[in-house]
Amino acid sequence: MTGDLPTSTNKETDVAQAQPRGGGSFADEILRAPGSGDSRPAAPAPAADTAAKPTDARPAAPAAVTDTGRDVVLKLSYNDPKFDESIWKTVKYNAIEISDFPKDARVQHWADKDGYFFYLTDASGKMIDNKLHHYPGNVAKLIINGNTQDLVKERQKVSEAIARKNDINIKDGVLTVDVKDAKFDEKVHRVRTMDTINLTGLAPGAKIAHGMDGNGFFFEVGDGKKHYYPTNAKQLAVDGKVTMDLTKTRYQDIESYSNASFGGFKDYSRGRDPMTNAQQVINFAAGMDKQAGRSLDVLDKGLTEAIASSEHHPYFKYLLANVKLAQAMGAVRERVLTGQSINHPSVIDKLDKADELLDQVIKESDGRLRVIGRGFPRPNAPLMPLAPYAPYDPRDPNGLYSFWGGTYDQAGFMKPGVKFIKGLVQSNVLALPPERP
Repeated sequence: MTGDLPTSTNKETDVAQAQPRGGGSFADEILRAPGSGDSRPAAPAPAADTAAKPTDARPAAPAAVTDTGRDVVLKLSYNDPKFDESIWKTVKYNAIEISDFPKDARVQHWADKDGYFFYLTDASGKMIDNKLHHYPGNVAKLIINGNTQDLVKERQKVSEAIARKNDINIKDGVLTVDVKDAKFDEKVHRVRTMDTINLTGLAPGAKIAHGMDGNGFFFEVGDGKKHYYPTNAKQLAVDGKVTMDLTKTRYQDIESYSNASFGGFKDYSRGRDPMTNAQQVINFAAGMDKQAGRSLDVLDKGLTEAIASSEHHPYFKYLLANVKLAQAMGAVRERVLTGQSINHPSVIDKLDKADELLDQVIKESDGRLRVIGRGFPRPNAPLMPLAPYAPYDPRDPNGLYSFWGGTYDQAGFMKPGVKFIKGLVQSNVLALPPERP
């Protein structure tokens, strides 16, 4: 990015006293509670290093698929001559149940250029039938004789075992790496099943700074370099002690960057007049576009990356909806200045994306509020403000309520404004305010 774009760098953080463990951060625990409606867990996204269907797979015979309410199970006989074809017939399942399994066989797991697979051995470790059974990356469970294997964990074990063969120190999702290692950044990005980066080799009393720019989120350890970290990283530790919840850190970096770019995101206040409420949304988005300029692209990239890391985080989605709306205002402004119709896909697509994101925020927030027994709506009450850090305060008994209530109210207020703007755009009558109020 060019030099006139701001770089957000937050205050240094002292080393804390908490033990790292794989499986995510405190923010992930906040976001892991059940949502509204469907109780079935979503099938995991395909692993980044899982290959597509083998090229020599043939069309499969119909497979028996059963929906248990929690899982969609593909049921197969190991004696079926089309066993592997059936595995690849559909990805609309998240568990495989195998019957007619060879007696005394052991299931082993590994990976090759075609992806992850399982195979059978006898008690001595010798392969039984010399078959490698590859499976899609969305499959989370393998059920044999009533026993269930967690394939997400098995893939993690395999990935880490392969990494260790390449001199990468990782176990149970925790990557331990010396800051003086010449391959430091390469190793941080190498293992996609890593969720905790454990730094070693720092000087006593060292502090860590963090921030974001056009290349993504990074931390600094005093070596004059920005160390960018991947979306799967959820925690940062030093010598076995956690220093940062990277989900929280990402939000802090986005907040600092937006404050430097256009004064930051705002909380809306509900009035009695729907037209005045809609104008609030128009005024803020138009002003945000004028002040932020190209920084909107950096925020778009950063928020998209943050959502990829924490897909159920309502604040990342809510802020990205604001960015998309501001980008739509920019597209409107550009088309007006060049004498073109504003009813154009370059505008409508951004408005539709903003509306889609707000729908997700409202649904997710409503579901979590119902789980904690604080259901909405509250039609005549003042809008709750955004409260992204409320759950981190152990003294606040209403932390989760404030966290989810803030995004529910603010997204619910903003959505009719987006709809109103889209109607004006489609009618070619939207007039942008000259200055941000």
